[in-house]
Amino acid sequence: MKKLGFSLFLFCLWLPGQVAEVVAFEAETGTGNWLRNGDFRHGLHGWTVRFPEAGETVYSRNHEWIEVSDNPLGTGRVIRFTLSRAVAATEGVKAATPLMPVEAGVSYQFGADILSLGPSAKIILEGYVEDAERTAAGADQIPGYRRIYRAVIHPKGVSGREWTTHRRIIAPPVRYQPTHVLFKLYAYWPEGVIYFDNAEFRRVE
Repeated sequence: MKKLGFSLFLFCLWLPGQVAEVVAFEAETGTGNWLRNGDFRHGLHGWTVRFPEAGETVYSRNHEWIEVSDNPLGTGRVIRFTLSRAVAATEGVKAATPLMPVEAGVSYQFGADILSLGPSAKIILEGYVEDAERTAAGADQIPGYRRIYRAVIHPKGVSGREWTTHRRIIAPPVRYQPTHVLFKLYAYWPEGVIYFDNAEFRRVE
């Protein structure tokens, strides 16, 4: 597939669990994946799994249930969530990316591949706008930003015998047009092990 020319931008953002996050993304890449490490070949680089904020106390041990491991049904590396009965029945387990800037009036596709030995999953995209009056951190709140949009994939037909692919195209309505988005992988009841791979967020041409 032909790839359009691009420019590389660097910008710094605050993200829960990190003092500052430098996010590199390609502008005008057409269908290029904007997630820096969606295939987990670089471990957890580019993903937040620790949430130490006061508003995130239920996730204080979240990082203990996450690791990057070999693909159990193929090659490469994948992210693995291990949910105990107690964790699966309450807060679940999550991993999030830094905020990424987006353009108004543009459609985007997001999603991931899933292999589950029990747990259910959600693939979440949250949209934010700048708001200097917002100072709270944790529980989906980011200082300096206000959430105005949320899109969720509820994967169907997830299996422990083969990988399944889940994607969704979104076009946020004008009144809820975000300037930045944040991508999340989330797993919950029932207990067990679940794997994610090929996480993506890309512009639809």
